[in-house]
Amino acid sequence: MNAQEDREGDIAMAETAEKKMSKAKKILIAVVAIVVALLVVVDIAVSSYLVNYAIGRAGDGGDRNVEEVVIEAEGTVARIEAERAAQAVETAKFLNAVPGEPVEITAAGGIHLAGIVYEHATSDDASTPTDSQGPSASDASASASSQDSSVSDIFIPTDSQSSSDTIDPSTIDSALLDQASPSGATTSPDDRWALVVHGYRDTNQSGYVLDMVQHYYAAGFNVLTPDLRASGQSEGDYVGMGWLDRLDILDWIDWILTQNADAQIVVHGVSMGAATTMMVAGEETPDAVVAFVEDCGYTSVWDVFSSELSRRFGLPEFPLLHSASALSGLMAGYSFEEASALEAVARSEKPMLFIHGTADDFIPFDMMGQLYDAKTAGDKEMLISEGAGHAEAMYELGDAYWDTVLGFVDRYVGQ
Repeated sequence: MNAQEDREGDIAMAETAEKKMSKAKKILIAVVAIVVALLVVVDIAVSSYLVNYAIGRAGDGGDRNVEEVVIEAEGTVARIEAERAAQAVETAKFLNAVPGEPVEITAAGGIHLAGIVYEHATSDDASTPTDSQGPSASDASASASSQDSSVSDIFIPTDSQSSSDTIDPSTIDSALLDQASPSGATTSPDDRWALVVHGYRDTNQSGYVLDMVQHYYAAGFNVLTPDLRASGQSEGDYVGMGWLDRLDILDWIDWILTQNADAQIVVHGVSMGAATTMMVAGEETPDAVVAFVEDCGYTSVWDVFSSELSRRFGLPEFPLLHSASALSGLMAGYSFEEASALEAVARSEKPMLFIHGTADDFIPFDMMGQLYDAKTAGDKEMLISEGAGHAEAMYELGDAYWDTVLGFVDRYVGQ
């Protein structure tokens, strides 16, 4: 009898222990589920913040505060700043003579995109310029000596900024205007077009963009500078990072061709504008688009955001970048993985010039090598700017930059 009771007691104790263990498991599972749910909520919240921070129109993604790469070349910083200052004066003179005209197109989804066009007077209207164009060389030269109060002060733009410093309009000379019709052009000046694309969180009024306009215009090109979506005067809630912008640039190319069916077009972008340029190059473009120039572009949106996530916040890709990319697909209409300049370049068959500074602290210099190697069809060249930081190659190289750029594109314009 006692043995039977002992067995029954053991069974009862085992059942009690099993019930307690089952209850503990349930509690543990519930706790784990709550923790996982909280982590998912936090991940979504942080990822949503990251998306808005990085590509939202009102985001602060362009305000970088990271340790700068040390520029070792002696005198590089001073040379860059001196070149930037000298170029600012030339650009100010140019803008006084050729202020440009605002233009607008409507992109997919009904988004209105703004731009500025700097167009040479054509052979048909050079003697009688209209209000829709910049002044001709003769009119601009005359206006330089008879300025009214509305243009008595000239903004001198700097990189991504505007300066309130002014210069005397009377110092504008005719040499700038004489550059508008260069000798040796392989096609009519009426037909030479440069489409200049600005970078991340910048606009078509950023200093380096206007500096590029001055050089292209002086080389006989008409120049179009769009504000990319969610930038400047253009509509849009999210920065396209080149992927959405590639389709917008194709629309701008169509706009140029409605103005001039014989146009020969070069697309030249800096930073995100360079990524945009490469992504455009990966699409089917009209024969009128003859060459591309990319200056310090990134391999993909995923790669550049991964680099920034690590440098700015000390965080790994997983899980934030994965969830942020998924959210971007829902919110902005594209994921970070699909927005790849590297894959676009691999499809590109038209000539492309690759430019990058060795001291770039935003878009790593080694990305240019990956991009260059990815392009296996069509002509390509590489220009390295020793000691230049992000978007500084134009100033570090000075005349050598434009000698290379114009020498490259002139091979294809008019061919």
